[in-house]
Amino acid sequence: MEPTVHYTKFYYSRLPESKRRIYQCLLDGLSGGICTVTLSLSQEESKKIGTEELHDILVGVVFDNPHLFHLDTSLIHYSWMGRQVTVWMDQIYAAEEYQRNSRELSRLLAQITSRLNRCKTVKDKLWLIHSFLSGIMRYDDGGSSPRRQLEAHTIVGAVLYRSCVCDGYAKLFCLLCQIVGIPCAIIAGDSTQPEHMGRHAWNLVKIDGRYYHVDATWDSNIGKDLYYLRSDDFFALEHQWDRSIYPPAPADYPRQEPLITDAQALEACIFRCVEKGESTLLVQLSRAYRGLTDIQKQLNHILERHAFRTLPISGYEIRWYDRINYAEITLK
Repeated sequence: MEPTVHYTKFYYSRLPESKRRIYQCLLDGLSGGICTVTLSLSQEESKKIGTEELHDILVGVVFDNPHLFHLDTSLIHYSWMGRQVTVWMDQIYAAEEYQRNSRELSRLLAQITSRLNRCKTVKDKLWLIHSFLSGIMRYDDGGSSPRRQLEAHTIVGAVLYRSCVCDGYAKLFCLLCQIVGIPCAIIAGDSTQPEHMGRHAWNLVKIDGRYYHVDATWDSNIGKDLYYLRSDDFFALEHQWDRSIYPPAPADYPRQEPLITDAQALEACIFRCVEKGESTLLVQLSRAYRGLTDIQKQLNHILERHAFRTLPISGYEIRWYDRINYAEITLK
């Protein structure tokens, strides 16, 4: 079920020629449900590649190839004998179960791909991929089941169960991008959100000649597209990663939500929302707003001034995204 990819995969592209052969041997040897591969290094390769270098190449193979869902990468073993090294991982599935999962994954991915192929533009395809992941999947670490805990990190959890953790989201996002020819990489970094501190994974995609960050996991959790096609600077507010590894993402993709700079802009935005018959608006606040109380004061003043005469609302609720300075305002 390996997709045909018409561009150079990201982690492979970063390797010098001397390591690309090792990458390809690992990929070939670990495909088809196999969890053990033995490599014979040349004398020159053995001088440059030890366990640490081999592990880095293997991580790149796993991130570049999300279809390798059968690998339990939680514990990787390396056994050296001269210039020969054997790499092995525990096997998640017996052969028959692996084949059954492969068939079911291929069937479901074909259904998704059929919808993607009806999209006319790359932008439309990317939006459909993001909407699929953030709209129908849920974050779940597999609970008390050891098998489900492993599957939560793979496309099996993402596709068959529609529940996974962040790298499950990122792997399926990357795989679907590969299928439709959108350059995409998985970023392994950290979340700096106080409530979600720790290791985290998301994607970097290339569209219209530029790179952008996408975090389908977080957008799935909040039901918004706040973390879709974003810049390095925006993601750095709540994400941390080694920027030397990845191409720069200098700007956000053009967005629809208004930027609120003062009370007048906020009032105009509320009137437009009411005129459209809508009750919820998502706004980005300029750095002039230093906290939730600033926008609450302005909203209270707007409501008092119009007192239901020109604005048919009597109250509001605010969902505040403080670290990125966004607010979701629900009018009542």
